[in-house]
Amino acid sequence: MDKRTDIGKSARKYPGKVRVWGFPEDCLINPKISMAGYLEGTTLGRDYSVVTTNGVFDIIHAGHIRSLITAKRMGNYLIVLLNSDSSAEQLKGDGRPLVCAFHRATVLAALQCVDLVLVFNETTPCDALSKLISMGVCPKYHVKGLDYLDKDIPERAIIEEAGGEVVLVDSGLSLSTSGIIDKIKEVNQNETTECNRNIGNRAGQRC
Repeated sequence: MDKRTDIGKSARKYPGKVRVWGFPEDCLINPKISMAGYLEGTTLGRDYSVVTTNGVFDIIHAGHIRSLITAKRMGNYLIVLLNSDSSAEQLKGDGRPLVCAFHRATVLAALQCVDLVLVFNETTPCDALSKLISMGVCPKYHVKGLDYLDKDIPERAIIEEAGGEVVLVDSGLSLSTSGIIDKIKEVNQNETTECNRNIGNRAGQRC
């Protein structure tokens, strides 16, 4: 069936309004997204120069994009290991992640520089990387952000044992999801304070 015809079925016309298109159902299954535990029998990346990176990617910002683009240029097949919702909560605390794993993976998979998104349930990517390596998919580079300059990197031994190298990337931007969340909270707090002040002023005028 012609995909254009299939997608066209999702369009409908509201009387007197614009045409509305629903999201094509065939696009809900994304071949670029998988669970790290379901990779048996695949040949992903075996003939490529593989680069891996990992993270929560809760609110994707320009720093993430720069790092991912840089990572892709180190090879020609970029695999993003993405923390599941449960592992993200363990790492970031209650209330995180703000965005569920499927939606985070969907955004990452839409990026041209990303070839595959693997969702894993552990707090570190060690098991997911070990599984890839056991399948013959050995990262040439494993990329981390510059914030790991003075931090332990648990997966370093796995990468180096497989002949790869851990590389830190400087995005050139001082951005973080936590910082963005704090800024949103600050703005909301200021708006709430101003609203309460206005309510108090109006109440005083009535008296």
